[in-house]
Amino acid sequence: MRGFTWAQYTLGPTAAVALTALLLQIRSTNPKSKSIDRSAPAIRCLILSVLVFGVGGLLGLFVDGGDTRTPAHYHGVIAGVTLALMGLAFLEFLPALGRPVPSRRRMAWTVGLFGWGQLAACMGLFLAGGHGAPRKVAGADQGLTEWAAFAGMGLNGLGGLVAVVGGILFVWTMAVALIRPGMISQEEGAASRLEAGLGASGRGSVGK
Repeated sequence: MRGFTWAQYTLGPTAAVALTALLLQIRSTNPKSKSIDRSAPAIRCLILSVLVFGVGGLLGLFVDGGDTRTPAHYHGVIAGVTLALMGLAFLEFLPALGRPVPSRRRMAWTVGLFGWGQLAACMGLFLAGGHGAPRKVAGADQGLTEWAAFAGMGLNGLGGLVAVVGGILFVWTMAVALIRPGMISQEEGAASRLEAGLGASGRGSVGK
């Protein structure tokens, strides 16, 4: 069990080094990577996904005992994966099903609300846990005495509310796209993907 515990200190840095090497390789071999449109939904979703996942993983290094730093860690990494799946749903699954891709504005609001809300919620949980807030306990039973713990739980609640709004917006957007009558052609789907920041085949150039 001790070896499994210590594995967290080796797997994380190893993945970070591998990801950095991959990004450097892509940047050196793809001349268009230097002019990536960071406002494109696909790129924005990817960056936010990696950011939230990375923060969640980093918080996991400080998990100790039964306080709220533990849920801060796993909510972060789960939210990071969820953001990546949101991007796939918008930009891969809908075109594959012949459904229109949402507007850039709608995707930006959806991903932004969910991602930044989850990040705030995770940081709030981590702050509260660092000052003794126990996990799996609510209300007066938490026994909060320090202002930092109160502030952390407040930030968690506010961030969670923002993330819920983003989640509802995602479900609504996907439901409308799937239920609304009418299909789009492959050409229209490819055009939507290019506008969102992906190549027509999903492996092409990145840009507007």
